[in-house]
This record gives sequence, structure tokens and C-alpha cells, in this order.
Amino acid sequence: MILTSPVTGRAAALTETPDTLFASGLMGAGALLYPSEGLLRAPCDGVVDYVLPQRYALGLKADQGLELLLQVGIDTDTLNGVGFHPLVKPGLRVRRGQALLTFDL
Repeated sequence: MILTSPVTGRAAALTETPDTLFASGLMGAGALLYPSEGLLRAPCDGVVDYVLPQRYALGLKADQGLELLLQVGIDTDTLNGVGFHPLVKPGLRVRRGQALLTFDL
């Protein structure tokens, strides 16, 4: 399965994040991305599984069955959703490259 980057910007190893839960691999395989614009896009075709109430993360179930967590920022749960603007709702079918969420850099 091929995933495209959900943001424009620079990529790094997930082990570089200061968030130990992600860096340790407990949340699964992934990548650390440094966005250069405040737009999160679908990395594949699938269905939106959930949008967190704090709006900084969402789940996407790929057509091939892979479940993805797309999270913006570190410690963003403390922002209570300020600066995050979901463009999708759970159950919505999305296509690779479709805008999912805008956020303030």
C-alpha cells in the first residue's frame, strides 16, 4: 500500500518526536512530519473513522483495511480545539489528497 504525505513539509523518523508514546512505537509505525502549511490531506482513499472532540486528530480507515491516526502537533490536546478546523465528519468517504483539516501553524 502506498501512502502520500498528508502535509507539505519535511519528514523525519518518528523516533525524533519528543512524545515518548509515539517515539517508542507503542502507537504503531509512522512518521514525524513538519508541515510548512496548515493543511492536512488524506494520504489514501478511505473512510473517516473519527474526529477527536479536540479536533487535532482524526482516524482514517483505508480501503485496504489499514487504520491510520493523523495527529497534528504535540500536546495539542491542551488547546481544546482552538486553531483546528476539521473539514470532514465520521463516515465520510475521502480520496487521496482531499483536504481533511486546516490548522494554525
